Amino acid sequence: MTPSQLANLQRPYIYKDQKSMAALRALFSAIEDSCKHNSIKRSAITENKCIEPARNIEPSIFDMAYGNAKQWPDAYMVGGVRYAYTKPAVFKEVTTYHITASDFSDWLAEQGEEPSKHIAAWFKVQGVSAKGQQAEPAPAPAAPVGPEQVTATKQSRETAEQRQARRYQMCLDAGLMMPYNDYGHLPAGIGELAKREGITRPAFSEDLKKHINRINGR
Repeated sequence: MTPSQLANLQRPYIYKDQKSMAALRALFSAIEDSCKHNSIKRSAITENKCIEPARNIEPSIFDMAYGNAKQWPDAYMVGGVRYAYTKPAVFKEVTTYHITASDFSDWLAEQGEEPSKHIAAWFKVQGVSAKGQQAEPAPAPAAPVGPEQVTATKQSRETAEQRQARRYQMCLDAGLMMPYNDYGHLPAGIGELAKREGITRPAFSEDLKKHINRINGR
């Protein structure tokens, strides 16, 4: 499918809902950018497409009223008289990207985003399993400790909000350009930071998006 088709199936537009439109556009831009920067597997077809067909332009009695007479090409005017001419077609080089179900499943997992019901149905037809979000690995069982040590450990333990804020700050400290909302595309560099934390990229992405939502009061 093309980036436009994938974005519409992953984040369908709800009639007159500007929020859903913003989410759709953000996802489309993220997929297109990933295609252009080869951060998603895709095929590309570049064609010289006609964006404006040739058409005949004929003089009209309304040209003076709309100012068209002043814009008439000199080559088609003789003694102030306008003559009909054919405006040539306009062509533009256009690149269209196509992404397979398997490759889009990998890309969604990297973003920490679950497939929509429409995309999930497409995956099923194509025989592709959604990668989904992976949970953080469970900590190793701790050795028995005394009552005082248990209290100290509880006091020093991070809350989920503190962990998410810290990981977001890690990205800023690394010079990564973070999106303004959770619709945006997370930078490629978060993969290395996730390894540093000892977790998967999807789990790290999920924490970042939760913190971004909290910043926006969501």
